[in-house]
Amino acid sequence: MGDLPPDRVRAIRPFAGVGTDFAGPFLVKSSNLRNARSHKAYLCVFVCLATKAVHLELVSALSTEAFLATLGRFVSRRGLTDLIRSYCGTNYEGTDRYLKEVVEFLSSNSTYLGTAISKKGIQWKFNPPACPH
Repeated sequence: MGDLPPDRVRAIRPFAGVGTDFAGPFLVKSSNLRNARSHKAYLCVFVCLATKAVHLELVSALSTEAFLATLGRFVSRRGLTDLIRSYCGTNYEGTDRYLKEVVEFLSSNSTYLGTAISKKGIQWKFNPPACPH
């Protein structure tokens, strides 16, 4: 077996580094009524790289906007993460571009909020495109 990456073996707080992927689609009902309509939904799976703890979030679509909302819920529950590992999906790449634009905009405006966020930037690493999971 090969050597593990350093972010998987160093002692850090839970969910400081996470791997993420989507599961689904699943059909979910919006209520318990007899004739409730079913909607397509997905699960966003966050796995802590150090402890292998799992955090699940329900997502309405596989889009950048939906993942940004999911990431916001995850960060508010588990704290800011330093590293996210994912495959090269277009929703993840779009989120990475968007977050980099936000950090660049905030840091260029030199406000207190901008400097605080740019200091705690999330590093995003993508798996190679043909890599098995």
